[in-house]
Amino acid sequence: MNTLPETIHALIVGIDDYPFCPLQGCVNDALAVGAFFEQFSNNNGCKQQFRYLLAPRTKTGTDPRLADAALPTRQNIIAAFDVFQQTPMKGGDVFLFHFSGHGSQETASDEFKHLKADGLNETLDCLSGAEGEKRFLLDKELAWLLWRLSDKNPEVHILVVTDCCHSGSNTRDNDDAVLVRRGKPRAEATPFESLLGIANTPENERIFAVRDGKAFYLREAKHIHLAAARDSETAKETIIEGQRRGVFSWCLLRALEQGGAGVSYLELMRRVEALVRQRVPEQIPQLEAVGGAGKSTGFLGGAFPAARPEYPVQFVAQQWRLAAGRLQGIVPGAGARPSEVRLPDGRIAAIREVHASYSVLDDAVFSAEDRDNAGLRAEIARMPAPQIAVFVDADENARRDLREAVLKTQPLYVSFEAVSAAEAEFTACLDAQRNWMLLRKDSVFPVFLRQPQAFEFVQFCDAVGKYRFVLELENANSRIDLNDLEITLETIEGQPLSLANLNTVAGKPAGRDHLTIYYKSAGGKRLQPALRCKVRLKQNTFWVGGLFLDNEFGITHNLADRELLPGQEHAFAFTLNGTEYNAIPLSVRPELQQRGVTEITDYLKIFVSTADFKLDDFEQQPLPLDFAAAKRSMGLEEGPADTSPDWAVITIPVKIVYPADAADARALTGQDLRITPPPGFQAKYALSSLADVHRKLDETPLERGESAGLQKYLLPPASVWGDDPADPQVFSRTMELRSGADTAPSVLELVDVSGALKEPLLLELREKPAENETIVATGYDPDTGLYLPLGFTNSDGNVEVFALPPETPGQIFGDAGFGERNVKKSVKLFFRKMIRRKTENTLALVHPDLTSVTGPENMRAAVSAARNILLLTHGIFGNTEDKVAAAMQSERIRGHYDAILTYEYENLNTDLRETARDLFDQLKRAGACDGASPRLTLVGPSMGGLVCRWMIEMEGAAPHVQHLLMVATPNLGSDLAPFRQRLFGLMGKALNGAAVLKPYLSPLSFLAKKADKAFWRTLDDLHPTQSKFLIALNATGNPGPAVRYSLLGGNLEMMSQNGADPYWVRLKKFATKAALDHLVFDGPHDMAVEVESQKGTRWLKPEHTVVVGVDHLSYFVEKEGLEAFERLLTEPIGAEFG
Repeated sequence: MNTLPETIHALIVGIDDYPFCPLQGCVNDALAVGAFFEQFSNNNGCKQQFRYLLAPRTKTGTDPRLADAALPTRQNIIAAFDVFQQTPMKGGDVFLFHFSGHGSQETASDEFKHLKADGLNETLDCLSGAEGEKRFLLDKELAWLLWRLSDKNPEVHILVVTDCCHSGSNTRDNDDAVLVRRGKPRAEATPFESLLGIANTPENERIFAVRDGKAFYLREAKHIHLAAARDSETAKETIIEGQRRGVFSWCLLRALEQGGAGVSYLELMRRVEALVRQRVPEQIPQLEAVGGAGKSTGFLGGAFPAARPEYPVQFVAQQWRLAAGRLQGIVPGAGARPSEVRLPDGRIAAIREVHASYSVLDDAVFSAEDRDNAGLRAEIARMPAPQIAVFVDADENARRDLREAVLKTQPLYVSFEAVSAAEAEFTACLDAQRNWMLLRKDSVFPVFLRQPQAFEFVQFCDAVGKYRFVLELENANSRIDLNDLEITLETIEGQPLSLANLNTVAGKPAGRDHLTIYYKSAGGKRLQPALRCKVRLKQNTFWVGGLFLDNEFGITHNLADRELLPGQEHAFAFTLNGTEYNAIPLSVRPELQQRGVTEITDYLKIFVSTADFKLDDFEQQPLPLDFAAAKRSMGLEEGPADTSPDWAVITIPVKIVYPADAADARALTGQDLRITPPPGFQAKYALSSLADVHRKLDETPLERGESAGLQKYLLPPASVWGDDPADPQVFSRTMELRSGADTAPSVLELVDVSGALKEPLLLELREKPAENETIVATGYDPDTGLYLPLGFTNSDGNVEVFALPPETPGQIFGDAGFGERNVKKSVKLFFRKMIRRKTENTLALVHPDLTSVTGPENMRAAVSAARNILLLTHGIFGNTEDKVAAAMQSERIRGHYDAILTYEYENLNTDLRETARDLFDQLKRAGACDGASPRLTLVGPSMGGLVCRWMIEMEGAAPHVQHLLMVATPNLGSDLAPFRQRLFGLMGKALNGAAVLKPYLSPLSFLAKKADKAFWRTLDDLHPTQSKFLIALNATGNPGPAVRYSLLGGNLEMMSQNGADPYWVRLKKFATKAALDHLVFDGPHDMAVEVESQKGTRWLKPEHTVVVGVDHLSYFVEKEGLEAFERLLTEPIGAEFG
């Protein structure tokens, strides 16, 4: 073992108190991480130099670190790095940087765009400091800070832990049970020359060099980076054991406390991933070794033994307290099974109460002499199996049945006592037929087959809890050196298996790191794989046994409990008809294959003990999936444990992959969809998942630039979609994915394509999207660099693909890797299921720092005192986010208005008259209509202009309004027949545009779903000839002479006159190539509203009209639109515009 370091240095950052999207668990994470490493330092005799930068939402905590911590501003983080950089460090010392908070992204400067497929920089979101100070610390700047520290101290082991995310999508759940640690992205790019580490930095201290306009890393700090999630996923926080915590930070500490400090980073993160997967979907922690560091390096350089947590015991406030509580993972016992601690002389004290940072001990075992022992410490002697927490969402009759079933079964591993869904991991509820379902938090898919009887349901829930307990079972206090075990793995792939050859068929040696086993093709057929696992002892004598945990909560006892002498070998095996077989057949259920699932994960657990033990009590049968009654089983013998005096566990995840193959439409048709090609069109098809993409990318050694280029073809960046909620299960609504949501099929590849797609390619779905769901198909065009919408859900709930992108390198299906010579190509369509959330009508007062106050009564004082009030609304697309950004970035607009209000409203399925009345009512209650003189200036984009007009002309608001600025308002309605075709161009603009355009994606997607047959109520009000709303407004409405109407309109035919928008130039190139010109460029309009309709109210004077060459989404983004917007809002009322 390496020499122990003299000092552990740590910079620990936790931020909850963000002005936008505040969090609740980051400071808890920071305090828990600090507590672990402080204790870890003490236990190993290391000095410690820790700095905390913390921003809790409330300042009521008693922890002294809260009072001593500075605020986590960008400048304070940089200053803290400066202190550490100037601190003398010795060889072998450790430096830890931990960040819990929001991550985000910003547009990369041209020099960096080639490094990431999305062309964005990643950032850590800090608190605002001095006025004008940046809030973001870029990943490139953090890299420089780490390199500078490393350059001065090259022998220091550097560990970076980030519990945040930079992209990824929200889920369908709209409550506060699960929060996502991602901040708002920035459209503005930080210029290369102004970066920290570039600006005012000598060439020999820079870590980047620029060649041909592209920046490359010259040098990087040697360090390990543990990240909470993949680039395309979200880092989540939720309630764990009664406290808000980041899931990744909690699981990391849990793994470290259970012996993870004595293993490699690879082994540690394998354990952490297993813990995370059991708690939240769509989050897979990542391990990155940078600058020559090794993933197989031991934790903190391998100098430390496995952590054996010992905690101080003190007599405080007439109580004996253990200096560890929920933050340190202490859980209370139940009834006759309390948690217990062991004192140095062997005395056992029960834990009576568990608080955030301490636990109250039973005082019966303590004496008066113990009070004088300032160094008294204790270690955990026993903690009962943690139970999964289930919230029961059912009527009283069903609750009574469940209570009776619990009394009968006495489950050990599940509790139904959770008082809210927010604090529970699972929800128990009834379906329409009154079958019991168990749902994970943030999921609508039953974990196992629905059960009509409460008794069986409770038993199945207990089996889920038992599986979790066994999977996470570790012994943090073990002194067993696991290096004394030699574990040999062999994979058997691509060979026919039978009982006759199972013991003799040759295998291929495999390592424990990222163990993945494939169904490989032979003779045109994919053959079932198998796995051999043997354990041999080198020097000592131990008892050894093992369990196999399958993907369906089954546990089998495949490694019999046996005493092994040094040199002896023991193999995982199963017995059938009296014969023992030393290879374990592995399988992906045919039902999963038919639904496009290509990957599952099973686990091997190897137990080692200094005494005899029995694993038989762990045995349980697999649970049936919700869509099939059959059970997956090898028919094996299985097996908890009387595990004393010392024992240890090794957990090996086994990923089993059944790669998709290309087939014709009929052969591909499975349980979830049927593909119907149009006449004259032929192809072979293959369904794949994002897990397939990630797996192949991980297996392909690529440089940064190469990886970014390939990912454009294979994995659309999450930033393309922004924050719009989505469901990872695109083609199904009833399947629980136990190996991760990313294993659901969402990519359709086409090869051997012949014929043109003159009519849509139809994907008929067995399970139609719900009313609030829609599916969009996108593709990437390498010639233009655009991601484009190429298919929409129709009103029948099926998906119509009207165009195909070009072939691009890399085939996700099949066995070929991405890095092979002559990389194969395929046409790739990426599918996304969008989830629509209904918007509540809300008036808000926006502050200069972009925070806001909602509720008319809460803003009345400020609004009543304002002389000029600006109200921003929105149209049938999007929300007010881009309008607020445009107004706030204009000094002239900010200076002209004393108060800026926004009005969000349901924009797809509401009566515009009712919306106008509600707006007027909220304005009156907020004080905006007080006084004799009009103070309101209204901005009505698109349909919002009609809402404002109705309020002014028909509801009596005219005396309070001085100016209405309509932005592309359809005053004569909008013809939806060509509009659905134009959605192709508008959605493409939102997909490829700035972050402020992303809110347009959801309404555009749902308009595409409805526009061919059925219409929402709102769309009825926009019909150019049949709308009773427009007929009444244009015939009888009158704003009076005092209200000025002005128009900011758009006409894409003007682009060539004023400098074309690069997006529309590129889109025209693709549209011409794909014969889609008719979908885009067909007359004077802004892609949504004809110019004639924009000008179609008699109350608008030509001299108050400005028409620019921008599209319907870009008035508040493009320079020409922004300039006209500012001018129209700040020029005198009588000004004329031309």
